[in-house]
Amino acid sequence: MELIPCNNGYQEPEVLENHQQCAKIEAQKEREWAALPSELVEDVANLLLDNDVADLICFRLVCKPWKNTVKLDPSALDRRYHPRWWILLPRSNDRSTWCEFLNIVTRKTIKMDLELVGNHTVVAGSTAAPEGMLVLRDEASLIIRILNPLTGHVIDLPSVKTLRRGRRRGPVSRKFREEHKVTAAGFSGDTNVVIYFGEVNRMVVAKPGDARWTPVRGLRSPILTSITFQRRFYCIDHQNLLVLDMSGVFPRLVVAIAMNTRLYSVNLLDNSGKNLMVQCRRMPWDSRVFRYQNVILVYKVDLEEGTVTRVHDLAGQAVFAGDLGAVVLPSATLWPCVESNAVYFKFGRSQVFGVHHMGRPYPDYRDVVGTCGIPQNHY
Repeated sequence: MELIPCNNGYQEPEVLENHQQCAKIEAQKEREWAALPSELVEDVANLLLDNDVADLICFRLVCKPWKNTVKLDPSALDRRYHPRWWILLPRSNDRSTWCEFLNIVTRKTIKMDLELVGNHTVVAGSTAAPEGMLVLRDEASLIIRILNPLTGHVIDLPSVKTLRRGRRRGPVSRKFREEHKVTAAGFSGDTNVVIYFGEVNRMVVAKPGDARWTPVRGLRSPILTSITFQRRFYCIDHQNLLVLDMSGVFPRLVVAIAMNTRLYSVNLLDNSGKNLMVQCRRMPWDSRVFRYQNVILVYKVDLEEGTVTRVHDLAGQAVFAGDLGAVVLPSATLWPCVESNAVYFKFGRSQVFGVHHMGRPYPDYRDVVGTCGIPQNHY
């Protein structure tokens, strides 16, 4: 029998011919995938984008023809490309440019080197990371930038220096820098970025290309929390749900819903785009233990009817809440240590989480730091 030399030794002619035919078929399949009609590739890309921008990025990396067909939108304010399911995990140090992100739906993580964060301050907390976008402040120029960590798109906004009263030249005082640290951010409409400085209770608006910030009117009490929901900026003071109105000559906060109660610790929650929720804490006196006891309440907001309704069931979801914002886990089943229909909270200097099960009068407390996978400095 005649044997033919090949890369793997010697094989019979028929066997070698079969292998060559299989290799040809596989190569043809690869070529067929790469040669899909551009319309079909774009349809698949749009479906992936509706789910998560990270899926679109992976899809583009499959082959060069797909990458050339599917372009990332050059506008960083296009909401379809915002990584709303991703949160930034704690970095090893503030100077490190390596950032790790966690998907609160799938538990997947992505680690990447973001050079831009090296000389910027990254604002912590979900309230200051609208729809997963990172808010950065250049400490040299005090320019505010919005970074999409997955696509790399950057929005350049005016410098905080333009907010100085009187003489605006010369060095910036340390007091001004401290007072104008960003504590909340969001979007209004298709082009406007909203920034809030909690230390001085000041809110401003700008869009890319503006030379300076525009002050927001109608701001009286300090803002406790904020959120971008359905392309509008909402926030809560001690007693009202407010919405930013951009229709007038000057941007203004107006009352959307009167909460009719005194609020202290509160967070706004986006329930996967379906509706808006409010989670708050109150501390009534408990005579049985002779102390104030935490009580967690969750409300559903009907923006059309202007009503707020108490919620007693989270439908399998779980909430992590704290001073810097809140995170909603769309499904707690993927998180073995997280119980469904529960609110995990940690306010102030507390070292343990309170766990409030919906339907129970009082929460219990436990040390769950590091076991649930949700970074405690995100909220």
